[in-house]
Amino acid sequence: MIAVQSHRENYFGTSLVRADLKTLAVRGGLLTVISQIVNRIIRLGSTMVMARILTPGDFGLLAMIFPITGFINLFKDLGLSQATVQKEDVDHQQVSNLFWINVALSLLLTGIVCSLAPVIVYLYKDSRLFWPTVVLSAGFIFRGMSAQQFAILRRQMHFGKITCLNVAEIFVGSVVGVISAIAGAGMWSLVYMTLAFSVTSCVGAWMFCSWRPSLPIHISKVRSMVAFGSNLTAYNAMNYWARNFDYILIGKFWNPFLLGLYYKAYELLLMPLRQITWPVSAVAIPTLSRLQDEPEQYRLYYYRAVNAIAFVSMPVIIAMAALSNELIRIALGNQWIDAVLIFRILAFSGLLQPVLSTTGWVYISLGYTKRMMYWGAISVPIFIASFIVGLPWGPVGVAFSYTVCFICILALPSLLFAFWRSPVRISEFFDTIWRPLTISLLMYPAIELVRINLSSFNIIGRLFLSGAAGCMMFLLIVICWPKARREALNTIKILKMLRNKCSEKTGNSKL
Repeated sequence: MIAVQSHRENYFGTSLVRADLKTLAVRGGLLTVISQIVNRIIRLGSTMVMARILTPGDFGLLAMIFPITGFINLFKDLGLSQATVQKEDVDHQQVSNLFWINVALSLLLTGIVCSLAPVIVYLYKDSRLFWPTVVLSAGFIFRGMSAQQFAILRRQMHFGKITCLNVAEIFVGSVVGVISAIAGAGMWSLVYMTLAFSVTSCVGAWMFCSWRPSLPIHISKVRSMVAFGSNLTAYNAMNYWARNFDYILIGKFWNPFLLGLYYKAYELLLMPLRQITWPVSAVAIPTLSRLQDEPEQYRLYYYRAVNAIAFVSMPVIIAMAALSNELIRIALGNQWIDAVLIFRILAFSGLLQPVLSTTGWVYISLGYTKRMMYWGAISVPIFIASFIVGLPWGPVGVAFSYTVCFICILALPSLLFAFWRSPVRISEFFDTIWRPLTISLLMYPAIELVRINLSSFNIIGRLFLSGAAGCMMFLLIVICWPKARREALNTIKILKMLRNKCSEKTGNSKL
C-alpha cells in the first residue's frame, strides 16, 4: 500500500519540479517550440494540398458547424485540467474525481451536439450539415477521456511526452485528411481529419501517462477545483463567441463561399500566432503557478517571456501582412485570392494578440479565474457588436470592424483588468513591447516598397527578396537602437538556453 501511495504521489507532488524549475522550464520551452515547428510544417503541407483539392465552399460548410460544436466542446473539461496544473497540492483521488467528471460531461455533450444537428440544418437551411455534425460529436468523448492525463503531464512538466503526442496528433490527422481529400471525400475529408486529431490524442495520452483513475469518492474534495475550473470555463465560453460569432453571421447572412475565404484567411493568420504563443504558454502557466508566492521572480519571468514573444511574433505578422498576396497564392492557390484583403486587415489585430493573450497566464497562474470571467462578460458583447457593425460590408467589413474594436477599444482595458492586484505593472508591460512593435511597424514600408518594385519577378523571387528586405530593416534598426539590441540579444540568449539545456541538468537556481 505504501509503495502504491508513493507511486501516486510522483504524479502530483511538485517538490522535484520546484527544485529544478529553471531546467524544466527551459527544456520544456525548447521541446514545445520544436513540436510547434514540426506541426506547423505538417499543417501547412496538408493545407496546401487540401486547399487545392477542395473548394472554399467545402471549408465554409465546416466553418458553419465549428462555432456550435466548438462552443459545446468548451464544457467537456470545465477548466478542470488547468485546475490540476495550477493547484499547489492535489492528490490521486481528487484527480480521479475530476477524470470521471470530465468523462460524464463528454458523454452528455456528445448527446447534446447530436440533438443540435437538426437545429444547425434549420439555422443555415442546408441539409448537408446534419451527418458531419453527428460524426464530429464523437470527438468530445475522446478529448474528455484524456484531459486529466494531459494535465498530469503538464503539472510534472513532462514536455517531451507532450511534444510527441502533439506531433503524432497532427501527423495522423493530416494524413487522414489528405488521403480522404485525394480520394474525393470533399468536405468529409475535413471531418475525418478533425476526428482523427481527437482519437490520436486520446490513445497517445493513455500510452504516455501511466496514471489510471480509481472510482470516484468524496466529490466534495474537489469543490474548490471545480469552482476554479467553472470560472475559467465561463470565461472561455463567453470569449468563444467573441472569436467565432463572426463565422455564424457571415455563414447565415452571406454564403459558404465568402465564409470559406474569411475562415481560411483567419486560420492562415492564426497558424503562426499559435505556433509562437502556445509553446510559451504551455511552459509559462505551470512555471508561473509555481512562482505565485515569489512576486519578483514572477515579474522577471513574465516580462522576459512577453518580450521574447513580441520580438518573434510582431516582425512575423508584419511581414505576413505585407506579403499576404504572395503567401495566399503560394499556400492556398489562386482561387483564394479574394482572401488577401481580409487577411491583411486581420493581420494588424494579430500584431497585439500574442502579447495580450499573456494576460491569461496572469489570471490562471494566480487563481484569478473569477475576475477573468468578469472580463469576458464585459468584452464579449463589445466584440459581437463589432461583428454586427461590419456585417453589411461582408467579410471585409467584419474583419475591419473587429480589428478597430480590438486595438482601439479593448486592448488597454484588458491589461488594466488583468494586472490589477498582480505582481505585473502595466507601465513595465508597455516598456517591454513598444520597441519590438515600433521596429516591426517600420519594417512594413520597406517590405512593401521592395515588393511593388519587383512586380515583374516571379512570385517566389518576390516573396524571398521582399522578406529579405524586411529582415535587413529589422536588423539595421536593432543594431542602431541600444536598448532594442539588448532585448534582441536577450531573446537570442533565451533561444540558446532552450537549445543547450535540452541535454544538460543544472542544480536549483532562480529564473
